[in-house]
Amino acid sequence: MGLSQSASAQSTSPFAVGQIRIANVGNSGYDYSQINASAALELTDEEKELLRLQLLPVYYPILKRCLESKEPFVGKSGGLNAAKNLCKSFYPNGNGHYSRDFGNPVRMLDWAKRYRNDKKMCEIVTSSRRGDVYLVGPQKQKDIDTNFICLMTKGPYYHASMVIDSVPPIIIEAVGITANRSDTTSDKVRMSTWYEEFGSWAAYRLVRPTHSLPAASASAIIEKAVAYAEAQLGKPYDYAFSNSDGDKAFYCSELVSKAYTIGAGFQGKITEKNPERDKILVAFHSVIDGLEPKNKYELSDKVMQFAIDYSHYPDVEKLQKFIIDEFVPGCKVLEKAFPDKKARSQLNTVFNKIKSNEGFAGFAAANKSYEEAKKAGKFNAGWGIGKLRELKSKAAIGIALLKDIDKLGKETGASRKDLMVVLTKVFIPVYQNLGTFGEVLGGMNKNAMVSLPEGVKTVLKIVDWGVNKREEVKKWPVIGSTLARLMPGNGDGKVSNDITSPSDLAQASPGFTLNYP
Repeated sequence: MGLSQSASAQSTSPFAVGQIRIANVGNSGYDYSQINASAALELTDEEKELLRLQLLPVYYPILKRCLESKEPFVGKSGGLNAAKNLCKSFYPNGNGHYSRDFGNPVRMLDWAKRYRNDKKMCEIVTSSRRGDVYLVGPQKQKDIDTNFICLMTKGPYYHASMVIDSVPPIIIEAVGITANRSDTTSDKVRMSTWYEEFGSWAAYRLVRPTHSLPAASASAIIEKAVAYAEAQLGKPYDYAFSNSDGDKAFYCSELVSKAYTIGAGFQGKITEKNPERDKILVAFHSVIDGLEPKNKYELSDKVMQFAIDYSHYPDVEKLQKFIIDEFVPGCKVLEKAFPDKKARSQLNTVFNKIKSNEGFAGFAAANKSYEEAKKAGKFNAGWGIGKLRELKSKAAIGIALLKDIDKLGKETGASRKDLMVVLTKVFIPVYQNLGTFGEVLGGMNKNAMVSLPEGVKTVLKIVDWGVNKREEVKKWPVIGSTLARLMPGNGDGKVSNDITSPSDLAQASPGFTLNYP
């Protein structure tokens, strides 16, 4: 896809006035522009070609000279660390918040050599302009199905970043979930580089929100958006995934969308919301709100961090411990119902019964009886007898489930009053969204991400049963829709403006989109 004239006007060079600090080297009188021009003459033919192809940045020559400790970068002023620090000085707004290998000329050259013959990679990297947005996701569907962010947001992308300089691109990103666990520069908003972000293992999309605007208008919006993003550098990653907590913390796509909508006041299309993508987060926040958390964002942060860790290292015992030791004390409703260790111990007993398949013994027996009768053809009898048998069998399942729930409630040891509070503010929100949570948990089990105990599988059967019944009840005249809302289902049909997923940004510029591979 070709670039428009307005897009070309948005391009900036790191050595352009206002984009880089042209500083003297000590008192030598030499400036970096002169040194860079001189160092460019010393490059190998291959390096010169890679520079011409824009696979190396315009400031690569001076970084190489510094790396090799050549004049004026002699002694302690030269070497790899000095070269990296020199590069950081070209982007002073980073103010110490850079990616782990920011400014490494060795990595720059290695990347350029590796991808020079990958036409699509070269195109998506060298086509970037200041203000552009990159989206990242897995290439294969099986990896999309098992990626935590893709699973949670029902989309193909798990990361978003904004270009602040090109070509090749320097980006600003909020990194938390997608970061390497050993990377000490993550869990915050930082500046990063193309050679750390781009590789043949991932899928990428480049979008340009200001594509359809005149160059002057686009430039004004981009500068405001970049300024907003730079002002957030160093702020922590937002594991609560909420747009409503101001500018205290950011997740990746929140940073990008707010840079344009809040920072630049951009009125154009930046996100495309989708109820299917939002339903898991709608369900999540529905439950959290019902629990009256002492600190919603702190609790959401804890839950999401645990969920991310759990998706990588599933352990049902660890999940149970987290709920009882961290989740319950963090909510006013649950803490009131289970105020001390003894009460939480009783709750733990209930969890154990559910896991071991004792908790819903009545439902399991009634459901088994129904399935056996159906298999034996007892519901096919004529004169309406079969239908009556089926209705009776289905009713038995519902009655058995209610008895099981009532029994479990009594075994917690909570008072009737507390149980009613828990029922109305906890169980109903969870219950109404069981289809959504079950979908995620079932998907993780299907993809061998987690092995579910038999008791949890029974719970998922309950979910399936309830959701199916809900769809039937929806069709009943007059009272159907009201009753259906009280039955287990999904966070369906709802859009959450409290979250912007990376996939919500995928259509930010219909007139300009580049994809890799």
